[in-house]
Amino acid sequence: MAKEKKYKVADESVSILNEPATEYTVVAHSNSGIPIQYLNKLSDRYDISINDWAGFMGISTKSIQRYQQQDNILSATQTEFVLKIEQLYKIGKEVFGTTENFKQWLQKPAYGLGNKIPEQILNTISGINLVINQLQRIAFGALA
Repeated sequence: MAKEKKYKVADESVSILNEPATEYTVVAHSNSGIPIQYLNKLSDRYDISINDWAGFMGISTKSIQRYQQQDNILSATQTEFVLKIEQLYKIGKEVFGTTENFKQWLQKPAYGLGNKIPEQILNTISGINLVINQLQRIAFGALA
């Protein structure tokens, strides 16, 4: 009889995304919005700057700073971007081992994305989804 292996589960306490129902969770939270503090926690966890967030969401850094000062809830569209970027970074960190390795990959042309630089297509949900799909292909060894 084979011995059972026990695995330690890492605590990911910041995330509101649970793997089995990620897309449903994104939709549910997007409709109600998330507090700006959630964006701040993700910024710390994945070393994402305000400039990066502004680029992802298509808003100014001043708008983000104003949200932070006023302790606001993000709009549905902004919330969706935050949660999709969180999903992207979680997968990227898993595939590349560290956030830093993943961020380096984001800056180089990716064969599976038609040699586009992944970082440059993260300003739309479709672009984020394309990059997530590419990461999943890398994880399973299907690079093309």
